[in-house]
Amino acid sequence: MSSRETHRTSIKFWRAVRVSERVGGRSVRRELSRGLITEYGKPFTANGFGNKFKDWCRQADLHWPAPVLAIDAEPDRGPVLVTIEYRIDPEKSEAFLRAIRDLSQQRKRDGAYAWDVFEDAAEKGHFLETFMVVSWLEHLRQHQRVTNADRIAQDIVGQFDAAAEPKVTHFIAAALEPSRASFR
Repeated sequence: MSSRETHRTSIKFWRAVRVSERVGGRSVRRELSRGLITEYGKPFTANGFGNKFKDWCRQADLHWPAPVLAIDAEPDRGPVLVTIEYRIDPEKSEAFLRAIRDLSQQRKRDGAYAWDVFEDAAEKGHFLETFMVVSWLEHLRQHQRVTNADRIAQDIVGQFDAAAEPKVTHFIAAALEPSRASFR
């Protein structure tokens, strides 16, 4: 059995997790309704899952790099705003916009909504592609859905970028606590 097959069979997604722990000298059992389970039967931490996901991306030679996380990103947290910044030769703007239009259908097919491209009013040739996805897990799944045709379309758009790689950022909706302010 290859290591890839081992990962597929040993990781359990979205099932009930029973956790036993000692609290105040007695054993307490609780159940988490959803979670990602490691091959050892323990829940993933956010960083642990991020590291495992990076490993899977490297093993699968996926087109998109694994996202970098500095915050705790639960799989169902969202929505997620993805931005991709391009700096292109201003004389090639029209060809770039024709090429990036093809990405709109691709992104929407893979679960994105509110897709758009913005042009910097202060700097010619500076564009920002944006789209939103319902949750962090859904965005991670987008990384796995890239087809050969998608790769070709993304590579065509990427060829316009003067930088080696476009700058990609991920914004996850902040977990706001309800306001305690009273209104009169």
